[in-house]
Amino acid sequence: NMSDGLDGLAAGMVLMSIGALAALAVMTGQDAAAVAALAVAGGVLGFLRYNTFPSRTFMGDTGSQFLGFAVAALAILVTQHPGAAVSPALPLLIAGLPVIDTLSVMALRMIRGKSPFLPDAKHLHHQFLQIGCRHHEAVAVLYMLHLALLVLAWWSRYESDVFILALY
Repeated sequence: NMSDGLDGLAAGMVLMSIGALAALAVMTGQDAAAVAALAVAGGVLGFLRYNTFPSRTFMGDTGSQFLGFAVAALAILVTQHPGAAVSPALPLLIAGLPVIDTLSVMALRMIRGKSPFLPDAKHLHHQFLQIGCRHHEAVAVLYMLHLALLVLAWWSRYESDVFILALY
């Protein structure tokens, strides 16, 4: 939900995460999880056509929370499956950028003596806009950062949990 501040940002990051989860599901022989991931990816891809800048359709809280739940549930399902020989810590990298952004913003709010739940303009996408990036540039940079975390997840999928935590 907190990554849904720019047109196409949340949907694009979900599409990348779901794609990585579908690949992991196929690799570990979890056909039902792969089909579920691809179904969500198809819905997000169709939605993203109308949600890129300038957006004609908005996701809203319900959409962003559903997609966040889908990524979290599929990440747990795929990485915790008994037949999966991948690290159970992979969901940290697969959902890494939104989690880092949320935790850092909440920590900054508490350091300033404010409620961690009050809105402000301190999220990564706001910061990129404040330094002069245009909308599509900020989204592209955040897509690349998220993709970098997904590549790290793929490369370290067989590593220990401690290694992945340290990498994160």
